[in-house]
Amino acid sequence: MTTPVQATSSSDGLSPAETPPAAGQKPDATIPFSYQPYFGQSMEQPDHIKSLYPDPDVAFTTPGFAPDKENFTTTEEMMSFLHELDTESDRLQIENIGFSQENREIPLLIFTEDGGAIDETKNKPTVWLEAQVHGSEPGAGEAALVAAQKLALEEIGDELLANINVIIIPRVNPDGSHYFQFGSARGPWINRDHMKLDLPETKAMNKALQRFKPEVVLTSHEYGHRNWDAFKEFGNEGGGPYHDILLAKGYNLNVPEEIRQMADDLLIQNAFDQLEDAGYSTDTYVSFPEDYDPDTETITVSEGNGSPRFEKEIAALLPSFTFLLEGRGDRFGRESFARRVHSHYLTIESFLQTTAEHSDDISSMIHDAREQLVENGKTVDPSDTIIIRSEATELDRPLEILDIETGDVVEVPTTYLSATEALPTLERVRPRAYLLPPSHQHIADKLRIHGVEVKALNEPVELAVERYEVVEQTIGEQVQEGHITNHVETEIETATRIFPAGSLVFEMDQTAATVIALALEPESEDSYVTYNFIPVNQGDEIPVYRYMENDRLDASPISDETSTQPEEASPISLVVLIGSIGVALASITAFLFKRTRKRQQL
Repeated sequence: MTTPVQATSSSDGLSPAETPPAAGQKPDATIPFSYQPYFGQSMEQPDHIKSLYPDPDVAFTTPGFAPDKENFTTTEEMMSFLHELDTESDRLQIENIGFSQENREIPLLIFTEDGGAIDETKNKPTVWLEAQVHGSEPGAGEAALVAAQKLALEEIGDELLANINVIIIPRVNPDGSHYFQFGSARGPWINRDHMKLDLPETKAMNKALQRFKPEVVLTSHEYGHRNWDAFKEFGNEGGGPYHDILLAKGYNLNVPEEIRQMADDLLIQNAFDQLEDAGYSTDTYVSFPEDYDPDTETITVSEGNGSPRFEKEIAALLPSFTFLLEGRGDRFGRESFARRVHSHYLTIESFLQTTAEHSDDISSMIHDAREQLVENGKTVDPSDTIIIRSEATELDRPLEILDIETGDVVEVPTTYLSATEALPTLERVRPRAYLLPPSHQHIADKLRIHGVEVKALNEPVELAVERYEVVEQTIGEQVQEGHITNHVETEIETATRIFPAGSLVFEMDQTAATVIALALEPESEDSYVTYNFIPVNQGDEIPVYRYMENDRLDASPISDETSTQPEEASPISLVVLIGSIGVALASITAFLFKRTRKRQQL
């Protein structure tokens, strides 16, 4: 069986028992609760399991493989390594796109054939790679450094950059990497903040994403911790994760079907083929929303969903080809580290090669999809709908896992929730524009980061619009990623409203149209109503309006200089917290009022 391990000594030489946790941090339950910068391990695999995952005959020279290295690459080591690459290569530029909550740099690497600005070479598709989104997933970050080294210094860089540009953010979460924890320094997970934009890391990433608008996006992670727990009921000693690499595409149903299909048939399939030729096992990525059900002797697994809170899905709405890469490796420290990095790197290399080989087709498909989004937004067509919510399709499908006792690969039955075959559950006709009162500049600030052009009415105007009224409301029972959620159901009716000069206008004839809709349609899972940036209660008219006429409104663009969104690391908005508390108090008050009336009637 797997063996729990004690933490190694800290950088101060303290034993695990003497090493306290870092103040204010939330180490993962699977990592010992102590402060050990850039390292964590909570289990040791049995020898017969480790023997199934031998390290490849490959020598790496990135910082994580320095002689006698015991922890993982520090931010200081990473930055020194990157600057050395920059001095040795004429293909690389390094930018700092922002700072983490604890003021650590977030470097962005730009690779072009001649080292020029990527904005001047957009005749080629751009591939975007981001890694170590969760700080306790070092294999992903190290593989990104390997990719950077090869692109900067080796012949493969010349070959690939003749047909593509490459962007790499090797460490999205420098604070989490330091504390070796999933979340950011303040706790919320960076990969779930891409619609809310509460965190400085996600603001920086999304500004860069909109600047470069890559055709292919790859977000790189490691997986495993939930698998060991989820499969503990199987066999005599439980089960564990088997596959070296798991991959998933962007699932949001608003992404054109031909993009989603080509993602599977071309880019993912090529990666699977290359990995299997190299001796690595592969499958589609799944997570574990529910544990083992003893009545049915199955476990529920899920491909995930198309929620734009996730980096894979927000990038898919550019639209782009987007992919999640998950490598086996979470929880067991430096065990099989070379294998983990090598399998990660081969996956990255496959995506780069496939994009380079099919650069014209990929560029053309993405260009056409973006142009079609703009064209669709110019008129209101009852047959042109935006998918607000969808539901996974339940399938019976076995999953391969390891029997820990024997080391055999076995198939276990699952209830498999397929996002690939998800079906829409709520659709609405695409409006010509959304309007909000002038007071909602904070909404404009967030959407501008997502590449949205925001306008303001030049004069007051009376308009017929569609309005939302909240008819049902479900308030979250606990804080979720820094917010008390407010899930609503609405009814829509046509009404006349006067909009003062300065009212915000979000026209839909732009490539960010789907992001606008999923932020402002109240029932969207990650809407700004859901997270109380627009706080409402049952019976309220939501201050978001759908303009359904084809005539363009008399409005002028608002420049970036008017943005009030803070750039520095700042606490999660007090306004949002107060709004969340207000929603909860209002619901409690309404409940008590109804109960009092009922007693009076009795």
